Amino acid sequence: LINSSQRFDIPENAGDFRVMRGAVARALTSLRDKRRFNKGLFAWAGFRQKALPYSPEGRASGTSKWSRLNLIAFSLEGFTSFSVIPLRLISLSGLLAALAGALYGAKVLFEVIFYGIAVPGYPSLLVAVVLLGGLNLTLLGLIGEYVWVTLSESKDRPVYLVRDVVRSVAPADRPEPGTSNR
Repeated sequence: LINSSQRFDIPENAGDFRVMRGAVARALTSLRDKRRFNKGLFAWAGFRQKALPYSPEGRASGTSKWSRLNLIAFSLEGFTSFSVIPLRLISLSGLLAALAGALYGAKVLFEVIFYGIAVPGYPSLLVAVVLLGGLNLTLLGLIGEYVWVTLSESKDRPVYLVRDVVRSVAPADRPEPGTSNR
């Protein structure tokens, strides 16, 4: 589910412990994220990864401190750290609710105008609640999108990470535009 909502894939069954080159470690430690979902950050950085399969030995003593609730919270952290999809689902559900309210309102209005069916206060109240609730949810999702963009910008992640510099020219040695250094 997490991989379907992002532009990069987090390797399945990957752990948080990694062996990495110095350049990778420097790139990851340069990130200013306070709430780090490391599995996502490792994949986001875009460096080549290779799995080193191993079979962990059973626990010698004690039990895991991770409850089901902790695991659910951890998966939500990963889902919300790199995906705007939950906010878009809120907006979509709001639009669908508003559409349902508008369609039901049109049906009630049609019955009153063409069939003369007396409509007590309940249908009009239902139309108002569903329509306004749907619009409210849609606008909440829109505000959430703005908050998401603000959060993404505040993380100040680089647009891209440079793996290698093949050739570097010092600024003093750089030719002027339109000239050659031959």
